[in-house]
Amino acid sequence: MWKRIVIMSLAAFLSTQAIRAGESDSYAKLADILLHVGHYPSAHQRADLRAVMAADDSRVVHAIAMAINNMQHKTIAQEDREQLKTLLESEHVPKQARRLLDVMLKMNHKLSYRNKKELQAVIDGQAK
Repeated sequence: MWKRIVIMSLAAFLSTQAIRAGESDSYAKLADILLHVGHYPSAHQRADLRAVMAADDSRVVHAIAMAINNMQHKTIAQEDREQLKTLLESEHVPKQARRLLDVMLKMNHKLSYRNKKELQAVIDGQAK
């Protein structure tokens, strides 16, 4: 049990260091987590979400990370969905974040093939 805790803490630390070193964009990391989440985010994915939030103080990043953290059965909670809609309507949201928010608002119990391609484009950093 304690070995698992140590490994998870080390994984969160290394994820934080990688993000701070600029090896990964926050939106790309969030898209990657969302792409691979099961019915619920795993402990490792929750640690990655905390690492992203620690590395990026953006309100948009925090809202997206919390919505992913609160997911159940691959569905965004209604209160999180409303907050994400408000963010999407805002003028000061980066293009990659808009793509990620759009996918999150469309998904319901699963990701379609098109949404998976959109997430992969966010991960790859492709502009739309």
